[in-house]
Amino acid sequence: MGIPPTGKRFRIRMITIHRIENSKIAEDWVLVESLGFFQQLGVLPSTPELIDDFAQHSSSGSH
Repeated sequence: MGIPPTGKRFRIRMITIHRIENSKIAEDWVLVESLGFFQQLGVLPSTPELIDDFAQHSSSGSH
C-alpha cells in the first residue's frame, strides 16, 4: 500500500469463531478490526475525527 515502515508496535483486535460439528471444527471465521489498525499506521484519522468529519458533511448536505 505504499506505507513506509515506522518501527512502532501496534495492536490488532480480532475474533475467531468456530462452528463445531461432530466434535470437529467444520468452519471458522476470522474477523479483523481493520479501522484501528489503519489508524495506528496513520493512514486514517482517529475515530472522533472521523465522526466529526461525518457530522460536518451530514449537516451541510454534502456526501
